Amino acid sequence: ENKKTIEHVISIWLKIMNPLTPHLSEELNNNNNNNNNNNKQLISSSSWPEIDTESISLKAEAGEEIVKTAMDGMRNVLKLAKLEKANKFTLFIAEAWLYDLFRILSSEMKVTRNVGEVMKKVLEEEKMKIKGKEVSKIVLSVMKDASKLPTLVTSMEEELITMQEAKEFLEKEFNCSIEIILAKDTEDQKAKSAMPGKVGILVE
Repeated sequence: ENKKTIEHVISIWLKIMNPLTPHLSEELNNNNNNNNNNNKQLISSSSWPEIDTESISLKAEAGEEIVKTAMDGMRNVLKLAKLEKANKFTLFIAEAWLYDLFRILSSEMKVTRNVGEVMKKVLEEEKMKIKGKEVSKIVLSVMKDASKLPTLVTSMEEELITMQEAKEFLEKEFNCSIEIILAKDTEDQKAKSAMPGKVGILVE
């Protein structure tokens, strides 16, 4: 389905390979050109690839990141449950207010790592005050381990769409049925572990 994109990426990779593995890159390039009926040109005589900023999609990368994180989490859950195979996975998407919180954290942690200052900024939002204890716990956890922040904080809606689009792929990968639910629509305790960039996981 994405043949043109793959061919484009391969052509860039081969140029980057050339200084390190010149013979291999030229051979692969020759095969690539034969398959595409392109004019044959030695990589060594071609221009070095340049960054095409318009082709970079941070949202696409964030989507790929959440799917990969979900797969790692699903495998870990199977391991902890001592299951070789799941009958079903239920994946929970975090509540909407958490994305607002993570956006504030992402912005403020670039300025300071002072917990008090960050907490003060977070609690300027009225809806965060209502979630007081929960917010405090999450802020402390994220500030202790910044890797809990996704590369790009999107939204509940966007993560839901991403996971729904990945549903068929995940069902094939884990050979079981997958259900995707918004954490706000269930009382299941596993839903509370869902955070932006990280789905909550229930295995059956």
